[in-house]
Amino acid sequence: MKQNTKNILRWLFLLPLAFIFTLLIDFPVHFILYSALSGGNEPFITPYPETPELIISPFFRAIAFVYSAFKIAPKFKCKVSIIFSILWILPALSLYIFVNNSHESKPSIIPVISGIIGVILVLFYIFKKRQKEY
Repeated sequence: MKQNTKNILRWLFLLPLAFIFTLLIDFPVHFILYSALSGGNEPFITPYPETPELIISPFFRAIAFVYSAFKIAPKFKCKVSIIFSILWILPALSLYIFVNNSHESKPSIIPVISGIIGVILVLFYIFKKRQKEY
């Protein structure tokens, strides 16, 4: 396959693959949290609490979304990671504001903040990694 065709396919599938990797990261996160908090003969906490998963899952989803886009993009990797960070933060904040204003039960902002922290950390890692390469 020509390099040009390969680059076109990578650009074409960048967003769908980033979403797929974001969904796939939920399985190991849920499995690790579930086995750590409620597994074994002597469960740590009974019944299984949802709060740690609500806090930790958006953190790893954001990291998977931005970092997978960084790895898949054939060129302009840092710019792509910034764009995908914005694509993560803006919908998360706007959805939180919309739901917060339209429902009586107010959702927690902690998952949104957790995702933003994940985006910031992965951007920091990406820029440090690119800085070492040059």
